[in-house]
Amino acid sequence: MKIIKEYTIKTFIVFIIILFLSCENKTQEKFTQITVKDDIGNVFNFDKLPERIISLAPNITETIYELGADSKLVAITDYCNFPPECRTKQSVGGMINPNIEIITSLNPDLILFTIEGNSKSTYSTLIENNYKVFVTNPRNIEGIMKMITDIGIITNSTDKAKDINKKIDSIKILLDSIKRNTPKAKALFLLSLNPLITVNRTTYIHNILDLAGFENIYATVNLPYPEINYEDILLKNPEYIILTSELEDKFGEWKRMLSNKLSTTKAIKENKIFVINADLISRPGPRIIQALLELKNKKDKF
Repeated sequence: MKIIKEYTIKTFIVFIIILFLSCENKTQEKFTQITVKDDIGNVFNFDKLPERIISLAPNITETIYELGADSKLVAITDYCNFPPECRTKQSVGGMINPNIEIITSLNPDLILFTIEGNSKSTYSTLIENNYKVFVTNPRNIEGIMKMITDIGIITNSTDKAKDINKKIDSIKILLDSIKRNTPKAKALFLLSLNPLITVNRTTYIHNILDLAGFENIYATVNLPYPEINYEDILLKNPEYIILTSELEDKFGEWKRMLSNKLSTTKAIKENKIFVINADLISRPGPRIIQALLELKNKKDKF
């Protein structure tokens, strides 16, 4: 185990240096007609490059900026906050109920939409108004890489998309290798504490937890985001409890409450309870690398 731990630390240092080096600037490719299929099977044929794009989700906005295609982005949502400069863009309102009048006034030639966060009614309204709506639905690492590839094609940034995906694939390969040689740790991930809400294996968050070396104790429940109870958590006896940073302001208060109600669990007995940035863990996009590294590093600290 000591050899494995030393291997893990040394390998991570090397990979972190490699992964966070700036990508070589690529010249924009000559545009030709493109065909792209979205995540619900719609096929889009582009005779010219979209120049007025609206993003209806934070992970999409982050992807566009990471691709260096933000000059094509005319609007975002109120929830888009990274990178910070994205806040200079026009907002169309919330993710569930964006302002259709504002969207109309911006005359977009493409709207990027996500199933996880946007509503069916919004999609129907946009389609009825004859907008091109490209739907993304990344539920795991492969889905994230497809989204990055698709948006890279749409924004004529395919070289940059390949660079990003190469980094993601590299960290995935590394963590897969480490995971095979170390036992998983039973973990409880909590999206909410009142009520108690966690995630199952069909979610993007589960995929991230698994790759970082955690065994999601609620992987097999039926609902993607089930409400759970303290009695069942006690029976499952997690070794780690992971909270999101949305709960960080009251972390001391919540930790005392959890310590009282879950006092017999290994996680509480060994003080293995920590917070992870909510935006990193809940947004399936390019910052998946940071999410994985933060989870893995916190796990290794205990």
